[in-house]
Formats: sequence, structure tokens, C-alpha cells
Amino acid sequence: MPLKGGLREFSLPDLFQLIHFGKKNGTLVITNGDSKGYVCFRNGNIFFATHNWRRPPLGERLVQAGMVTDEQVHEALDLQRASARNNAWETSFASSATSAVSPSKYLSRNR
Repeated sequence: MPLKGGLREFSLPDLFQLIHFGKKNGTLVITNGDSKGYVCFRNGNIFFATHNWRRPPLGERLVQAGMVTDEQVHEALDLQRASARNNAWETSFASSATSAVSPSKYLSRNR
């Protein structure tokens, strides 16, 4: 039985739990105007997700918010590329960054 409705009826965490505990297969399609997101489930577990939402990359938004410099973003991207070549997933901003950027700090400045 397909589910259809707004997030007023179902919160995303509730939907994810329902799908996970029910070990459901399928694709959750989330729309907002022209933007769409897709979360694919197999046996209740997420195995793929994508979206068509266009917005500037995180590094660019952090520079615009004055939280890091362009140089720091480029250095972090270089570190990310190097770690990807070594099959490492962990990345970080360069040690030259003056302070860490927490999600709550970024969100409080960009609402």
C-alpha cells in the first residue's frame, strides 16, 4: 500500500522508522515545488539517495557567511581529494582555520 501525504501528517524520522522497521523496499520521493529528492530503500535500509536541488556548494556558502576563507576551502578540498585517493572518508578543514565551524553556528548565521 503506497503512502502519500504531506510532512504535516508524517515527519521524516517517523517515515524512516516505519520503512526501516517494516523492512520495506521502494523509493521515498520528497517534493518541494520543482525540487525533488529520492531516498531508495531495500529491506528497510537506505541504499541510495539523490536530489535535483540546486544550491551553492557548502564551501562557497561558508565563505559567503564569512566563516572560512576561500583559501581554507581550497586547502580542505585538496585534503579531501588526497584522502579519497587513500580510501579515507574523513576530511577536515586545514589546521590554518581559526575556529571550527559547527552546524549550529552555521545555521544560526544563515537563517
